[in-house]
Amino acid sequence: MLARRRQPRADSLPTAIGEILDKFEVPIPTSAMRLLLGARLGEPVAAGRLSRIAAFERDAFLRTNLPPRLCCAIDADAAAISPRIWARGSWRLQRRVMTDDVVSIWSAALAERLCADLSQQTGSVDGQLAQLAVAAAARVIGPARTFAPTSSDEWLELRAGVVQAEGSVINNRAGATPQQVGAETAFQRANLPGVRLYFGTELPS
Repeated sequence: MLARRRQPRADSLPTAIGEILDKFEVPIPTSAMRLLLGARLGEPVAAGRLSRIAAFERDAFLRTNLPPRLCCAIDADAAAISPRIWARGSWRLQRRVMTDDVVSIWSAALAERLCADLSQQTGSVDGQLAQLAVAAAARVIGPARTFAPTSSDEWLELRAGVVQAEGSVINNRAGATPQQVGAETAFQRANLPGVRLYFGTELPS
């Protein structure tokens, strides 16, 4: 369940990002990450703080050549995506590539977990998280089937629609689509440098 917490020390923010990625098990756009962090930590998280964390992770990789804790999803050309999409450095490369056939799956995974969490909240839900969940669901099932839930049962109803549409793949979040597998194979054949595979050709905002 999503719960508000006291603001931790600044150096624990990367840990919170990692825990959110572990929970949802798919790459998460920076706009959604800021909302999830805000709900988790109890106060807004500025975009600049996330940019500094991304820059630190990239610099640490360049110094040590060790897999970063946090990295960025890349596109099928191994280019950075802007705005940034966060991923775990420990995830297999194919899982971190944004291809046409995975976009809906990432949205479905985000919507499914958010709807489940919001269905368990008592009283009023976080309005921004509710909007995030509804928007993610709409990208999966379309606006005609999407609505703004007002009760626990309705959140579960919206979740069920998402699961019906993408359930077979969101139940295997660590897997990969055919296009992701193909992209990984192409990157391996090209012998691309690690910094490009973790962060793309440039560091996005």
